[in-house]
Parts: sequence; structure tokens; C-alpha cells
Amino acid sequence: MRRDVYRAQAGPKIRAIVDILAYRELTPDGLAENFEIRQPAITRHIKFLTETGLVFTRQQGRECCCAVRLNKLDEASTWADRYRKFFEASMVAQEGCLSKL
Repeated sequence: MRRDVYRAQAGPKIRAIVDILAYRELTPDGLAENFEIRQPAITRHIKFLTETGLVFTRQQGRECCCAVRLNKLDEASTWADRYRKFFEASMVAQEGCLSKL
């Protein structure tokens, strides 16, 4: 099952994992050191991120290294940009209505 990149941005721990991996590759154990959750939970998050395409893993000897594919976030950024003008216009209209009260 292919997971949605938008869902990956919803969870704070998952966003934190992506933030960390944006700067360097780490093993699941190395990632777990940054959180107060156990390594099996990190592994589940990595699996989810792999299914979204945001993270990929590769074997390096006996270790599994995780790295991020930041270009995958372009998909979400493009979506947000499409609606940004609509949201901004809506906020301006609401501010105009509120100022008349």
C-alpha cells in the first residue's frame, strides 16, 4: 500500500524524523537516540516514511541507513501553493468583514 506524503506531515514525530534525516543519514538506532521512544517505534515510523517515498533505506554492511528524499516534499509544496492565494484572499475578506463590526 502506497502511503500519502500529506499524512506523513501530520505527525510531529514523523516530521522530526524527516528534519533529522534532512541533515544526515542515520540508522534506526541512531534516530532513536533523538527521541524518548523505543527503536521499534522508530522502525514503524521509518516504514511509514518509506511507503510515502520520503525516506529510503540502504544496507551499509550490517547496518540499515535511512536517508530522506526532500524532493518528494515538492508534491505537498505545489499543492499548498495552488491554494495559498485562495486562503490569503479569504483571510483578507474576513478581516474586511470584521473591521466593519
